[in-house]
Amino acid sequence: MLAKLLILVASFVGKAAVSNSGEDWIQSTAHSALPLKSVFGGYEADHSPLFVGRAHHEGGLLPAKVSPIKGFAYVANNGEEHRISNYEVLVGEGYCWVPDHYGHLPANAVGTGANKYGETMFIGRSKYKDSLLIGRIHQSHGCIYVPFEDKEIKLNEYEVLVHN
Repeated sequence: MLAKLLILVASFVGKAAVSNSGEDWIQSTAHSALPLKSVFGGYEADHSPLFVGRAHHEGGLLPAKVSPIKGFAYVANNGEEHRISNYEVLVGEGYCWVPDHYGHLPANAVGTGANKYGETMFIGRSKYKDSLLIGRIHQSHGCIYVPFEDKEIKLNEYEVLVHN
């Protein structure tokens, strides 16, 4: 009976993928419920919650803000905010946010994968217009890019997601 229950639960939450740094990612879609133990990352200006995600976009695996209210993930890339319907959600415990700036990263910063040029992208968040938005820390650009109202916003001050 227990084995059947575990199979049922596994099929409900989706297929887990593990990044090189050992984080657990659950495959999700616009029609899926938010997985258990999803990592909270911020909020929109209307105070709706955002969770940490990643998504394939234009040849890269980029950090994403996941909005359960809207049912999509959003990435910032090439000056625009892009809505993604198939994405992964970070799940687990032992994460915290550490302040940093100008492309710097603390030890144990969580990466999502690489952009199309092979640069590792890291998960960050930053305040912008009454929102706390999740985005990608791009070290070689010395900033974080966050998706906001159809645009990609560049900011120099941010918090980095770290796995303890």
